[in-house]
Amino acid sequence: MKKLMTFAIFQHKNYAYFWWGNFISRIGTEMELVGLSWQIYEMTRSPMSLGIIGLCRFLPILFFSLISGSIADMFPRKNVVQLTSALLMLIAIGLTILHYLHLMNPLIIYIAIFINSTILTLETPSRQALIPSLFPKEHILHAMSWNTIMFQTGTTIGPMIGGFMISVGGVGLTYALNAISFIAVIFAYIMIKPSKSIISKTAGFHLSYIKEGLHYVFKTPLLYGTMLLDFCATFFSASTVLMPIFAMDILKVGPQGMGLLYASPAIGGVVAGLVVSSMRNIKRQGFILLIALTCYGICTIAFGLSKLFFLSLFFLFLVGATDIVNTIIRKTTQQLITPDEILGRMSSINLIFYAGGPMLGEFEAGFAAQFFGTSFSVILGGIGTIIFTLLIAWRIPEIRNCKNINHG
Repeated sequence: MKKLMTFAIFQHKNYAYFWWGNFISRIGTEMELVGLSWQIYEMTRSPMSLGIIGLCRFLPILFFSLISGSIADMFPRKNVVQLTSALLMLIAIGLTILHYLHLMNPLIIYIAIFINSTILTLETPSRQALIPSLFPKEHILHAMSWNTIMFQTGTTIGPMIGGFMISVGGVGLTYALNAISFIAVIFAYIMIKPSKSIISKTAGFHLSYIKEGLHYVFKTPLLYGTMLLDFCATFFSASTVLMPIFAMDILKVGPQGMGLLYASPAIGGVVAGLVVSSMRNIKRQGFILLIALTCYGICTIAFGLSKLFFLSLFFLFLVGATDIVNTIIRKTTQQLITPDEILGRMSSINLIFYAGGPMLGEFEAGFAAQFFGTSFSVILGGIGTIIFTLLIAWRIPEIRNCKNINHG
């Protein structure tokens, strides 16, 4: 079969619209998150206040994730993501108005984060399950690589712009620009015409249909094993929420330096994603996944130990690169071994692990930083990542024995 080139996936217009729309929106979302984190730490000067952000983001996932999977399998996925994108735009507009009316306080920020996370919880499984309908399925590894690049590039540019906007115009600009960014993603979904519409004849809000998704995941060791790996790594190494403390108090580099700290792991992720996207196949991906996660933990420890700004940026770059290698392998494997009619419910269960891990980890990191110190919190997280990676690899041999992913 003809070898796919790195950018060949963009020949599919549906995917090109999807990628660019979500890329622009991702930049805006990251800008807003930086603004919210900076503003609440500026108000409280408490690491715990940053940890509560993670808790507010996790609770909607805990409450609504399984329902969102049924929504993804019941209704046209394109329609779901269009509606939720419009709602997120309204929230960003509301934050902008409240800020310039000088009505912002920690409670409003936490409520806004909770509502945002609830909407994203309902949207994410539909968006992820929509992806295979945008191109031939044999291109899935390319698409997962480029999805990761999109996410990481947005996570690079967003905090850098957000830090700059905070320094020159205040956090209100980050909220306003996020609202504007949703125009791109709403337009993209208007233009997208999926090649198929997978709507399960059985999926619904009934407990039995939710249990069907849970049963499929937990009878498949490669699925629940990769989900557990993701949860453990992101739970223990969720240092991102502490960046305002590193920027203000440890490295003393201000909001622009904070933007670079946020961006550095994303830059590493983009570089690693481009390398993976140029490959035809990945052999022994189970072994590579475990090595990448172990290196991820080591680099997290090194970042926690660093007291030099440029050295911190270097270790964060490596954190991002190793994280993205394991992310691409996990997501590609999960997409390939899950039937289309249950893909939404699988994605919703996965959401609990890959999104719940870092969000709960942010709460844990804030708690540990409050009582034991910020650097120690990060170091402890890196150690925990390594220990649990080795433990899961030992207990679930299907991960170690997973050997090949083809590009097509």
